[in-house]
Amino acid sequence: HELIQQFMEDKDNVKVFVDELPVSREDLKKIEKGEESQLRQTLRKLQEKSKVAWVALSTSSLLDTSDHVGTGSSISLPLSELEAYLATVPGYSQAHLGNNMRSTGNIGNCARGNQLYNSGTYTNTATTVLPDLLPNTIPGARPYCVMSNWSLSTDYDAIVRGVQHSLTTLLHLPTPVTSQHVVVLCSRDISPRQVAEQLYTSHPNTLYDAGVEKYDSYGEPTYS
Repeated sequence: HELIQQFMEDKDNVKVFVDELPVSREDLKKIEKGEESQLRQTLRKLQEKSKVAWVALSTSSLLDTSDHVGTGSSISLPLSELEAYLATVPGYSQAHLGNNMRSTGNIGNCARGNQLYNSGTYTNTATTVLPDLLPNTIPGARPYCVMSNWSLSTDYDAIVRGVQHSLTTLLHLPTPVTSQHVVVLCSRDISPRQVAEQLYTSHPNTLYDAGVEKYDSYGEPTYS
């Protein structure tokens, strides 16, 4: 929000498109109370400095309101309250896009348990593929999603099997798969180096990790 407000300071009569504008937990609390927020300040600045402003709020910010810091509190903001709050900023027309295939509810409706592999760490974890069932609103080639719920430790064997299955069975990429064809990104608590090493025998690859072994759940890096 600070960057957007600073960017707009010396602008005048411009057209602005902002996608996935985040709404912080602090702002959600202020919206509940009807108080001034960063969101309202940003919308006001855009309205003052632009000819046309198209702003889409981040759905993940609005949906993921659970407690992440151990306070035991969560925020449940009804859509009607959010719309009423946004109406206090003049000059905007609101549109609610409900048919979004990226929402967790719609993804869940088109997901079907299709077990591929089992992981043997702590609990027997199934790796599944979300199948091609319902149409979506995202342009371009439809992606596949291979998912698994990990237990207390990272199962690199299952990760590598999932990547191999995606490359050969789902995507039918030519062998050998080169860096021009695919990029593998690792989430928190997963070492890209270990994934790359185990994957190298079947799929030679180039590792780019900037010396970071992995990131923890707070986004802090551990260097190798």
